[in-house]
Amino acid sequence: MNVPHACYVVQEMNKQRLTNTTACDFALISNGQKFYAHKGVLVAVSPYFKTKFKDCYRDSSNSEEELPPVEGKHVQVFMEYVYTGSLFLDDAAIEDILTLADYLCVEDLKTKCGQYLLE
Repeated sequence: MNVPHACYVVQEMNKQRLTNTTACDFALISNGQKFYAHKGVLVAVSPYFKTKFKDCYRDSSNSEEELPPVEGKHVQVFMEYVYTGSLFLDDAAIEDILTLADYLCVEDLKTKCGQYLLE
């Protein structure tokens, strides 16, 4: 695999979710606020979405997912982690981030939240 090219593609997809939402095929919704994403990226990091988007599953064509009610800025932190692996935790965000990681079965993020809580 050409790692620099793969990084470039994911960087561009991250820009799309922030600036060109028409290139995105899915939206996460929390407290009425939409956060755009690419199904392929969500599937890559979340077993929840891997199951949800299987062809045989009845909701595979659904283009939105209602999340637990968490602050929008914390959904942004979650999405930044999904797309880049960068994670900025603080005491104000940890509960919401852990809620999202648990709800969407993102095990590595749950582990990082647990490590933060132990520090």
